[in-house]
This record gives sequence, C-alpha cells and structure tokens, in this order.
Amino acid sequence: MALALGVMRPPVKDIAFLAPYRTVEPSYHRFYFYTSGILWTLSVGKGVGDELRKTCFATNPGRPVLVGNFSDEVKFVFRTVFRSAKKARNVEKYLKPRKAVPS
Repeated sequence: MALALGVMRPPVKDIAFLAPYRTVEPSYHRFYFYTSGILWTLSVGKGVGDELRKTCFATNPGRPVLVGNFSDEVKFVFRTVFRSAKKARNVEKYLKPRKAVPS
C-alpha cells in the first residue's frame, strides 16, 4: 500500500471536491480523492511497486509531498466520473420542469 499526497501550486483554480474514485491498474487498485488543490492517491494491492512505496506519505519518514500542476489529471477524472454516473430516478423526476399551477 502507498499513499501519495500532491499539492498544487497557488493560485488553485480547480476549487472542487471529488469523492474517492477507484481505478483498476493491472496489478493493484488506485483510489483518488481531491479537494481544492490537494490530491490524495492511495494504491492498494500486491502489485504496488517499490517506486510507489518510496513516495508513500504514511510510511516514508521524510513525508514526501509532490508539488506541481496536476489540474489536467483532476479534470480528466471529473469528466470520467460524470460520464459514467448513474442518475437516480427520483432525482430525474425532481429535476423535470413542473407545470405552472393556475392561481
């Protein structure tokens, strides 16, 4: 397991929140969690390599934090999540325009 922490350089333009999102790599699972300029990436499974483990915020005594601009990656995950999101029927019903009630 490896937990990586990435922080965007200011000014952060992507003010948003992304609930944990799972991707499947060939030999392990990866979870992303984003909140306004901070990206947490948790890699879990036997296939997590030594390179990822070295960058682990939790187990590396140096507590490495990656600093850079990863807004394109965050936007890609947002687009992927929204494209595959299922709409609940009750929400669709609620969002439908309603007829005006005569007074």
